[in-house]
Amino acid sequence: MDSIFLWCAIAGGSLLALQILVSLVGGEIDADADFDAGDGDAFVQVLSIKTLVGAAAFFGLGGLAARQFGVAPTWSLAIASTAGLAAIYTIAWLMNALHRLQADGTVDLSNAAGSEGRCYLRIPADGTGRGRVTLTIQGRSLECHAITRGPAIPTGTPVRVTALRSPDTLEVTRLES
Repeated sequence: MDSIFLWCAIAGGSLLALQILVSLVGGEIDADADFDAGDGDAFVQVLSIKTLVGAAAFFGLGGLAARQFGVAPTWSLAIASTAGLAAIYTIAWLMNALHRLQADGTVDLSNAAGSEGRCYLRIPADGTGRGRVTLTIQGRSLECHAITRGPAIPTGTPVRVTALRSPDTLEVTRLES
């Protein structure tokens, strides 16, 4: 039993250290296929190469620690199994938390309402045509099509976005300086 714990600790620990080292240098071990049953079974959905490697390492370490303290082999196996299962769920939870931290980076023009910018190309009066404006949305500098319901807005005039009129066109008004 002790040799099983030792081999699990060595193999799992080595692979876990390798995964961490590769992650630190910006790479990724591409063998991380998720075992997704698709049937809603929560246990099967958390399995991945990362979680299985962590489970093997902690299974071995938990069993070795229990045996070191003189725990009977049956109880050592129970402690090792509990440590392995805890590692699976902890690593799966951490991976899920890291996945939620990812940013999309896509600019959503519906967030432009109230933003201020400048007229880049003259905007014709009363919505009769489109001009262009430059503005900053979500921390990005953009150039967008724009219309106005009021008088024409000449190039260089400060503007405020009042609405999104189509997926690529903003409605703006002239800002009084």
